[in-house]
Amino acid sequence: MFLAVVFWLTMNYGIGVSCDEVHQIYQWRQFCLRGIITGGILIIFSFILQPKTIVSIIEFSIIAVCTVEAVYSLLQLYGVLPSLHGIFKVTGSFYNPGPLGGFIAVSIPILLHKIFESDTNKTAKHILYTALIINAIALPSTLSRTAWIAAIISTIYISVGNGKLVGVQAALPAYIKIRPKYLLLIFTFFCIVGAVFLWHIKRDSALGRLLLWKISALAIADAPIFGSDNFAAAYGAAQEKYFANNDASISEKLAAGAPDYAFNEYLQIGVEYGLLVLIFEVLILGLIIRKSYREKTFGLSGALIAIMVFAFASYPLHLPVFVAVAILIFFGIIINNSRKIFAISVPIAVVLFSSFNLSSLNQKSQNVAQWGRMQILYRNKCYGDVVNRYSTIYDAMSWNPRFVYEYGHSLYKTKEYEAAIPILENDAHNSADPMILNIIGECHQALQQYDDAETYYLRAANRIPSRLYPHYLLYFLYCDMGNDSLRLREYELVNTLEIKTESPATRDLRKQVEEREQKYHSP
Repeated sequence: MFLAVVFWLTMNYGIGVSCDEVHQIYQWRQFCLRGIITGGILIIFSFILQPKTIVSIIEFSIIAVCTVEAVYSLLQLYGVLPSLHGIFKVTGSFYNPGPLGGFIAVSIPILLHKIFESDTNKTAKHILYTALIINAIALPSTLSRTAWIAAIISTIYISVGNGKLVGVQAALPAYIKIRPKYLLLIFTFFCIVGAVFLWHIKRDSALGRLLLWKISALAIADAPIFGSDNFAAAYGAAQEKYFANNDASISEKLAAGAPDYAFNEYLQIGVEYGLLVLIFEVLILGLIIRKSYREKTFGLSGALIAIMVFAFASYPLHLPVFVAVAILIFFGIIINNSRKIFAISVPIAVVLFSSFNLSSLNQKSQNVAQWGRMQILYRNKCYGDVVNRYSTIYDAMSWNPRFVYEYGHSLYKTKEYEAAIPILENDAHNSADPMILNIIGECHQALQQYDDAETYYLRAANRIPSRLYPHYLLYFLYCDMGNDSLRLREYELVNTLEIKTESPATRDLRKQVEEREQKYHSP
């Protein structure tokens, strides 16, 4: 059973988990393949082993895999192993250090709880202390502030649950004992100082994250009951509306982007499924932790708290390995605190879900592989061949925004404007990327549908206000329309717009606008 659980949790290795949907297809396929095996073994062993033994197996499995990740990251840190991302030195088997930090943080409360347990033998404690030290050393190297906070909060939970904080207070000499209310004030002070420190470590990232949450909240307000189904599209529309009101600060305009995730699982659930589902989910989690705390099974509930805290500023539920960990934690808590027949519904659900979805994931994997072989045509700008090849798998790949963009862009390049517009509009319903709106506008402009072109260019300009390209397109549109006042407005904007980073491309855009404007002033 231990090997089966470890097998399920090591689905990362050899893949390097990217955040994009293509890589996630392979990850979820591994999740289902291994989930069927592991779920079946969990069901069988639920009738053979005692609940406490099953909980220990789950705890030690999570500890083992997280510790291997920590060792992996330390070897990357010291240059022994390569990173899986060109920008970051430390990634573990993940694609970037953020999820790595959250994954390591999950092990901290379990390790502490096992160390605090009175029936843990001396040899086991030495091994647990070693694993705790390795994980604690590796965690800061990920630079994941949310993971640090998750580890601290779950550690406090474990310490309170096991009575360690009270024990420390009682062991202090009388002259340095602190009253609880003063202890709370000291703790609050250090929390504030820590928050300021974490803010300044990655200030730009923090500003971007705050804007992301703000826009996500606005997207929830647009469809509060049943949600909007697709996060990226709902977010793009909400951000577009927000910046169209012209009340945003410069820092917000520079921080705006086109994310696929809310970097807050609670907000993302609210956007996609509505507030009713979000409230139900939070209530269920609260009840599980409350029951676990009352039953004094702190290890797994501490790990669940770590995931819940990490989910406030990351995307763990979009990574299959975190979902597998969460399922194991649920199963461990339920089987230890409830009737066995009720607990096995968790692995049964895993087996049924995996079996039901495996066929479609296999088909998607084949389609993605076929697309991958065709992409060399798009990279080499063979747009006619792209249109011919992509059209054969469009129905099967219409779920993927990147594929649809490449297909629609190729239709535009081959001057099939009327065919490109519905394809790109379909893509706009699944993505927050303003470039899709730009190309739709260019299609309308080529068809001399100037009002429609202007609408799409303005939408693109409002969606990410720091992008220069929509204003460049608007300038030339107004040149074609003969609208001098709007042309001069866009000319001024192209020359004065504050953008994130100047590049040869942006300088070339400005140069083209300047050259065109000079023609209006030459005799």
